[in-house]
Amino acid sequence: MLALYRTACANHPELSEIERYAWVVMKRTGCDATAANEIMAFARDSFAEWPARRELTICDVVHYLSMTEFLLAHEDENWIHTNLTLVVKSRIPKALCVARRTP
Repeated sequence: MLALYRTACANHPELSEIERYAWVVMKRTGCDATAANEIMAFARDSFAEWPARRELTICDVVHYLSMTEFLLAHEDENWIHTNLTLVVKSRIPKALCVARRTP
């Protein structure tokens, strides 16, 4: 997903950050813009609303999609629990994970 994000930045400089996130979601999942916006809303609700409201980051989107894809792939299995926040943040540059608070 980081490669998709970098492609979006390089090939679509006219897009806003949020539009780039949606582009990544659409490319990763094959969904349309409406579904991508819903996925990003779920990511925002999961990671950017509590404990303090802040802007959505690509880390949030990657984290949400990673969890969703993992759970769908292993829904009938027992598996080891891990902190995906640490996994995602270890692979995404820190500058892409820092967000400003929103009013």
